[in-house]
Amino acid sequence: MRIRRGFVSNSSSTSFCVFGVAMGIDRCEDVESMAEDAGLEVFYGDPNSYDRQIYIGQEFSSISDDETAGQFKERVVAVIETLFPGESLTCSTHEESYYDG
Repeated sequence: MRIRRGFVSNSSSTSFCVFGVAMGIDRCEDVESMAEDAGLEVFYGDPNSYDRQIYIGQEFSSISDDETAGQFKERVVAVIETLFPGESLTCSTHEESYYDG
């Protein structure tokens, strides 16, 4: 069996794993630039899904060397609470993978 390592240039899929919040795509224009200005990342769910979502948060790869997973999550939650005061949004891990070719 051969194991391929490295980037696959002809891949037709999109995937991500992010800690943050998910919301309906209808809020996209309101929050995208605001989230990016606050240092968060914005991901879009499967464009073919009936209930397409926008995900706002941070990928786990952005954890600092001197930061624990708990501290990372607290940091993301604090920024999200600042962006959406008074809203009852729950941060969690969101994973998605879909065909985009």
